[in-house]
Amino acid sequence: MILDGAGDGGTEAAKKKVEKDDGYVRSYADDVDTLSVTFRSVLLSLIACVLGSTISAITLFRQSGSLNLSGSVIQILSYIIGTAWAKWLPSVPVDEGRVDQHRCLTKWQKVVHFVNPGPFTIKEHAVIAIVSSCRVNEVFNPFIVHKLYYEVENPLSPIDVIFCTIGTTLLGLSLAGLFSPILVDSPLAVWYELLPTINFMQMLHFDPASSKRFRLFWLLLLAVFCYEVLPLFIFPTLAAFSIPCLALGKGSNKSKGLKSTFTNLFGSANINEGLGLLALTFDWQYITTAPLVVPLQGLLPAWIGAALCIIFASSLYYANVFQAKTFPFLSTNMFLPNGKPYKIDSVLTQSVLDEAKIAVKGNPKLPITSTFKFFTQTASVG
Repeated sequence: MILDGAGDGGTEAAKKKVEKDDGYVRSYADDVDTLSVTFRSVLLSLIACVLGSTISAITLFRQSGSLNLSGSVIQILSYIIGTAWAKWLPSVPVDEGRVDQHRCLTKWQKVVHFVNPGPFTIKEHAVIAIVSSCRVNEVFNPFIVHKLYYEVENPLSPIDVIFCTIGTTLLGLSLAGLFSPILVDSPLAVWYELLPTINFMQMLHFDPASSKRFRLFWLLLLAVFCYEVLPLFIFPTLAAFSIPCLALGKGSNKSKGLKSTFTNLFGSANINEGLGLLALTFDWQYITTAPLVVPLQGLLPAWIGAALCIIFASSLYYANVFQAKTFPFLSTNMFLPNGKPYKIDSVLTQSVLDEAKIAVKGNPKLPITSTFKFFTQTASVG
């Protein structure tokens, strides 16, 4: 179900009003008197955005990639905090549809109402989800390059970085607003990855706490929380089972080249070990909910893209393009032309790249899979 504002006054009939268009069920429920931008939603949005950006930035340089605070986690935490905020903090009952009630409030009552405007609404929840998704870690990449190569000649002040970051983010949001008739209002604009988010919010705010779906969600959340202790701490082997590698066996008499090929294609137990084809996992953080809740037509492009990446990356490596076999198949490190690790410290002077040292040592080389990754990312910009 897709929440799509239509202004029906917030009645029970409006909450149940749906329309089937092009095979997708859309909800046109919209309480026009419901507040969206409140002190509570703004504060929780800022906390979620800062927390998510901080965690991602701290873990940016991990070999396994940065750790992102998923939208589902933010939605659950914000719902719990927002509901507790509305229930436990003092509040003043006010009908938002009647302006005259605000005029009759005392200064203290206005302050109380400003801090806690009443029940935690789905619009406040949506504001938190939207703002928290605007994390800008990728925006800092040009500034990192500038720090390494151009800091001496053209230094940037913190004000330059802050306003450039804000400007680029607002530019993207403005373009989304300008093209909203095409990207949002059109019945053909169905964003499959957002269907679970919207349905989840509607379940939390529209379904009664005693409903079967509501109770099932919290039971499953508790079960997954307890189960994740096993693959994360007690039995890490549950994270990945590679049946082809197990069938080959570590002590097998097969040639070294065959073992290396099997590891590159089917290995998945360790970081950057292989592509993980035909691997089994019992760790929910790798399974995720996307294959279960996103429609098939939303998953097909991702599957096709993954298959093409596997084909191209494997072909480039085994065709020995750019001497690919000299380096590991998968790695986040840089290497010398002979395949040995490239020590970054040897080309730095006071934490800044020294061009004279690079000219002596030579430019670092990347594995062919990393080169292919950066090529596709650059090509996607155009």
